[in-house]
Amino acid sequence: MIPLIDLPMLRPAAPQPMMPGTHAMRPTQNSLPENVRAQSTFTINNHLAAALDLHSHIKQAEWNVQGPNYEGMRVILRSTAVLVAGQCDALADRSAALGDIAFGTVKLVAARSFLPDYPVLIAGEQEHAFAVSRSIAAYAHSMQKAIAFLNAIGDPVTAGLFAGITGDTERQLWLFERFLTPLSFPSLINAGSDACPVKAIV
Repeated sequence: MIPLIDLPMLRPAAPQPMMPGTHAMRPTQNSLPENVRAQSTFTINNHLAAALDLHSHIKQAEWNVQGPNYEGMRVILRSTAVLVAGQCDALADRSAALGDIAFGTVKLVAARSFLPDYPVLIAGEQEHAFAVSRSIAAYAHSMQKAIAFLNAIGDPVTAGLFAGITGDTERQLWLFERFLTPLSFPSLINAGSDACPVKAIV
């Protein structure tokens, strides 16, 4: 009999993933000073991680939501997932255009995302609508804070990108909050506010 081989034990240890802000920028003829570009791309990559994480939250809800209106909610979840995927591409392209790397691997996303953890054991429409809207709200809130920061350091183009993303994202927040009844909304907020605070990362 051929003995079983534990293949993972034969592989060399994986190097630690490169983190934003720990490497040299690529040469570019972009007119922004390198220190501005470095600050911008650090901010971009923080929000790229959040956007990729948000996309996973939305898909988690789409795959698992239950209830009498689940089909209607799944339609909105699918369209929102497409929208956020496009935002990921736009953020990644902007980072590359400024002479940096787009950091989008699963391990980097897990290390960098500032979104609240998604409650994976929920099933009902109300619970998923609140969980998704909470993640969207955290993402949009940090985007808003980043706009002021990007304008202050002299990168209005990236600030404009963030402003467009924020507007689209806040519309999706409104769509998901329509699934929440006036009676359920306060209790859901109180149940989740302490565990998953909204914070801004620039």
